[in-house]
Amino acid sequence: VWGGMTERERRAILRKRPNVTSWRDLLETAMVEHHAGAVGGAAQG
Repeated sequence: VWGGMTERERRAILRKRPNVTSWRDLLETAMVEHHAGAVGGAAQG
């Protein structure tokens, strides 16, 4: 998750989203929802 980010950038993200307990879960869910939306959007268009 943190590759290529500075310590300052990491701290800023953590401050913005203090309720996130698992960044992996959050990102995997976002990816699945994004792909589902892209597929659904293509089918509708």
